[in-house]
Amino acid sequence: MTFPKASVKLEKPPFFRGMRWKIMVNFGVPAFGLLFVLGSIGGVIEYVALQEDSAQSPGSETSSACF
Repeated sequence: MTFPKASVKLEKPPFFRGMRWKIMVNFGVPAFGLLFVLGSIGGVIEYVALQEDSAQSPGSETSSACF
């Protein structure tokens, strides 16, 4: 009595392998790009707000901020 080999692996069809890359490229890259752009815009807005806040605070000429 012979048994089939247990080491035979079922491979996914090439369609699904290519589909995974298509999904990542079509949705993942633009999503992370959008997050990067929105984060950069938020950083610039926060920087401008901090500059205006420090200009309005009393003694802003003599105070120095260490970041």
